[in-house]
Amino acid sequence: MVVAGDKEQLRVMMALLESKGIPPSHRNAKAILDQIRKWKELGLGYLGIRKQNLKTWTEHRAYELYPE
Repeated sequence: MVVAGDKEQLRVMMALLESKGIPPSHRNAKAILDQIRKWKELGLGYLGIRKQNLKTWTEHRAYELYPE
């Protein structure tokens, strides 16, 4: 298992955003990473998140990119 540091995680998220046609920005990438981190801290894997409960742009993008 390889654990990526914050800078590497941000770089990977920026590349994912771009690959999905979402304009990449450090602010958006960090917000998405923070949301995924929050879900993980709550013990929520991708399948534990209910799509109908998502409210914000960040939550929707994090849900879309979480499996990646």
